[in-house]
Amino acid sequence: MNHYTKLFHDEKFPGYQPKNPVAEDDFWNRHDLPFVEIPNVISTTKDYLDVKQRHKELFAPLDTQINREKNAEHENRRWYFTPHSQGWEQCIVVGDRNRETIPLITDTDRDQPKIFFDPTPHRDVLFDVRAQIDRLGMTVKRLMILALHPDGYVQPHIDPKIQQVPRLSYFWIPLNDSSPSLKIWPHGYVNHRAGNIYLFNNNTWVHSVINQDQQMRYVLTGLIDTEKCSNDFYQLAVKSAKKQWSIGT
Repeated sequence: MNHYTKLFHDEKFPGYQPKNPVAEDDFWNRHDLPFVEIPNVISTTKDYLDVKQRHKELFAPLDTQINREKNAEHENRRWYFTPHSQGWEQCIVVGDRNRETIPLITDTDRDQPKIFFDPTPHRDVLFDVRAQIDRLGMTVKRLMILALHPDGYVQPHIDPKIQQVPRLSYFWIPLNDSSPSLKIWPHGYVNHRAGNIYLFNNNTWVHSVINQDQQMRYVLTGLIDTEKCSNDFYQLAVKSAKKQWSIGT
């Protein structure tokens, strides 16, 4: 684990409480909510076993990581705009690699996005979780599987804000339980559980992930198409946010 990541995870955070109540309108763009937990809505057991069994087939190391870090150092980018990782793998299930690659945006070259990753799409992968997502009315336009090896980490960072993507449209679904590994400033650790959906504001809040367990950790993640998701799912998200943050009625 590198220096920045160790400092981030060793520090005791002060905690966080938003000041304004959650309203029905424009929930997706709430910048003051670091994450929203929607509990006990997904069954992940079968998918976890399938992904674990197919790991070597699905995942490939991010071979551009070294070059990306060298470029970041050369261009003197601020560390929290430059995600560094170790033991982190991913593959695309839904989404086009040519149209939806994620730009690494900095203060100095916002008009010249860089390729953040270049994985191989696996559109043949069918998940029970995907069917459950569809039944919830949570329409997705990007879906990926992330794998984090034991002792793996993603350094504290803020993800780049993609134009016209609402802040709470990034989701995170753990496929297997693990000790708390996602930490957000100034909230602290997220007590995540398999079977829960987490709407995550990853381009406003500094965050980091580590795997301190001895087993591989798998997460399903991606972007919600907020214009197409159902009103039932929208109301479920708003209700969960009100209950979680003890604001609103």
